[in-house]
Amino acid sequence: MTRVKQTTSALLAVSAIVAGGWWSTVAAQSAGQIPCELPEPTVLLAEGTAVLQRWELPEHPVWFSEALPQSPGYAAYRATIRAAGSDRRHPAVDVTAAQRVADGELWRREEANVALMYAGAGEVRAVRCLEAALFSLQDTRYSHLTRPTEFIAHILRKGGRLKIYFGAGGEPFPPKRVYGTDEVAADVAAGWLYWIALHNHPLQTRGGKSTLGVPVPSTSDVSLLAGLVARLGLREAWVTNGMYTGVVSAENLARFSGRE
Repeated sequence: MTRVKQTTSALLAVSAIVAGGWWSTVAAQSAGQIPCELPEPTVLLAEGTAVLQRWELPEHPVWFSEALPQSPGYAAYRATIRAAGSDRRHPAVDVTAAQRVADGELWRREEANVALMYAGAGEVRAVRCLEAALFSLQDTRYSHLTRPTEFIAHILRKGGRLKIYFGAGGEPFPPKRVYGTDEVAADVAAGWLYWIALHNHPLQTRGGKSTLGVPVPSTSDVSLLAGLVARLGLREAWVTNGMYTGVVSAENLARFSGRE
């Protein structure tokens, strides 16, 4: 990020061009100007394997471009998925017969959420720089291939800047003490817009083969996210598997099923 100061004047020109609607050209040019790489974060909490970190960055187009982080672990993850023939925009929901017997209604709701997403209630697109960089960051802590874990992140915006919170641990799910929602609430009170809540769905294993997690909010996700929409004005929910990201607006999130 040391090159950001060198490109201040270029960023002003970028803003004017983006306003004129030439986003794709600008994104491609901007992605070439700075790498898809997060700087060192501010560490807000570090207890055992649990961390809560924060960045404040210029809202540069590279974060939303097709540029990807140059991380050996992340590259290996993507190569493994492709070698397994599992690079699918619509991964299957992995449900056993026993799970259907024990929790049939729950899985009906999960599958309804997936069908709703792919029917157009949300968008499933190729991963972009910002979520790929955060996915890669967790991979440097615990390999997504050998020890899959979930993280939670929040992206806020104000005056041409982004504020990003990232919480994760070493277990399958991040501990609640690193969710960062209290910090988000303080920023919202200070005038920041709560733009994106992002988390990842890790690999599944079927028949000894690694397959992608489904990039769709689960029922438990929907319950959490609906509360963030109501309490803090969250605008979008993103779910990534490192290859594809599902995006749902706050308005459409109300159509998805939570846990009741």
